Amino acid sequence: MPAYAAIKAREVVTDHIASIRMAVEAGVTIAFGTDTGVGPHGTNGEEFLLMHQLGMEPIDCIRAATTVAARTIGMKGVGTLEAGSWGDLIGVPGDPLADLTLLSSSDQVHLVVKGGEVVKSSR
Repeated sequence: MPAYAAIKAREVVTDHIASIRMAVEAGVTIAFGTDTGVGPHGTNGEEFLLMHQLGMEPIDCIRAATTVAARTIGMKGVGTLEAGSWGDLIGVPGDPLADLTLLSSSDQVHLVVKGGEVVKSSR
């Protein structure tokens, strides 16, 4: 990140946090993800924890990354597990609704299914 962008981010972080909390409380649709390149590749799962810290319930954090994200960008057959969908999913060792940290790191992902095919399995 260029130095000017880091400086600006530090200056506005308090206002940004407050605006996200207000949006959550108001029921604004919030989709997971960013295209700003603010973190190292592979750390995007940390967004689950940030969303939760800012007031979202765990199920809403997960929906923001699945059904809500797909609906927000108009993708059909993505973000759900139902007949006719792409069939993408991940498996973690536990209940992410009880422990969102299971989704925050790729180290916790033991199974990846993409397009109905297993592409990663720790077994």
